[in-house]
Amino acid sequence: MAKSTIDIYYTTKTHVPEFFANRDPCSANLKEIMKVCVLQPLPKPTNDNYGVIYCRVVDTDSSNFVFSEEVKIFDMNMMLWLMQEGTQEGLIIILDMEDFSFSHFLKLGVMTVKKFLYYLQVSKLF
Repeated sequence: MAKSTIDIYYTTKTHVPEFFANRDPCSANLKEIMKVCVLQPLPKPTNDNYGVIYCRVVDTDSSNFVFSEEVKIFDMNMMLWLMQEGTQEGLIIILDMEDFSFSHFLKLGVMTVKKFLYYLQVSKLF
């Protein structure tokens, strides 16, 4: 299982450059993207050892929302969390949709969402 998980992870990284390229958190572009959404891992896992991450749009101007860049930030946060906390039984993602508007929804992109969900399901890193 470990070999196939690693293989799937690196294959996905190769085929989805919009998530895995240009990942410098100090770049001006990513600093601006980090102001659009909050992605905060909660400090303690659930009783079943599931990690929990809270996600919320804080910039209501949808022109600043770029889903593929938010996925990049999400993955960077998850990799850091994985290195600091180690593996867990699973991941619970809490999406606070209060400030997420229809114009944000229109910017998601069906294929980008599909790639992100595929990555979450098959990578098994979290």
